Amino acid sequence: MLAVPSKDPMDSNFKKLVYVRYADDWIIGVRGSLEDSKTILEQLRDFLRNNLKLTLSEKKTLITNARQGRAIFLGTSIGRGLHQTFNHSLGSFARRNNREVRLEVPLNRIHKKLNDVGFLKDRTPIPRFLWLHNTKDQIISLYNSVYRGYLNYYSFAMNKNQLSSYLHFTLKTSCAKLLAAKFTLKSQNKLYQEFGKDLKGKDKIGFIDADYGLAPWDFKTPADTRSPKNKVSESGIINTLYAETISVASLYNLECAKCGSKHRVEMHHVKYLKDLNPKLSKIDTLMAKRRRKQIPLCRKCHLTHHGSSEGAENHKL
Repeated sequence: MLAVPSKDPMDSNFKKLVYVRYADDWIIGVRGSLEDSKTILEQLRDFLRNNLKLTLSEKKTLITNARQGRAIFLGTSIGRGLHQTFNHSLGSFARRNNREVRLEVPLNRIHKKLNDVGFLKDRTPIPRFLWLHNTKDQIISLYNSVYRGYLNYYSFAMNKNQLSSYLHFTLKTSCAKLLAAKFTLKSQNKLYQEFGKDLKGKDKIGFIDADYGLAPWDFKTPADTRSPKNKVSESGIINTLYAETISVASLYNLECAKCGSKHRVEMHHVKYLKDLNPKLSKIDTLMAKRRRKQIPLCRKCHLTHHGSSEGAENHKL
């Protein structure tokens, strides 16, 4: 067995199959012909139907030629590189390495996500006004967490530097526009003059510097968190990746002040303390006791509170 090579890239009959699954997402890599791929897919379809009583999603199940296109798996674009490399052994023999698999960030999907959640409009960064009523340090922390979340998730990508540059410019510009609106400054230039290039000023938190450097196959897993050099959160990946449900409360791991839940916690605000009516709701009572204009609530309690307040206001009218 030691005398037989494990693979020969120049052998036209060499075949290999690799299967990877994460939850209900899976991908199969085939080193073979299109007919081989079709045969495997048909066998898989039969196995799911007959043994597991499951139906394969025809819309999501595709056969992709790695030389001509790229497959998307767990938000990552997978394909083959365009360049070949050579290794030289001690005997000065050159060994050609076949075009290797490349894992890349699908930047068009990142752009669409940022556009959907309010960081972009078309291709122009815009302020995310959902965070306007937070403090300056809280706003910058939220933007930093989105930036770190993306870079930690795609730490292994071959085009990570391109992602970092794009994200840093987009998020920092959006943050600067939001802070300029918050402090009624008329331009980003005046904001930078007031708080400096990192937006920190005299406060505690500034916008983090762009992170560059490639580390292919540097996957972040929960086991990695034991290393003090790793900046990933204790849960493995910072949970603010797509910024759909993050808030100051979730960023600082707060819990609902009413029911104690930690699921989808967000901040409830009032403009003035005098607007609180402890006789109307338990939440107003808690805020009045703490003399706070904001309080963490889970999504369910938050919606219930606003619904009851609106109902009481209509009844009053």
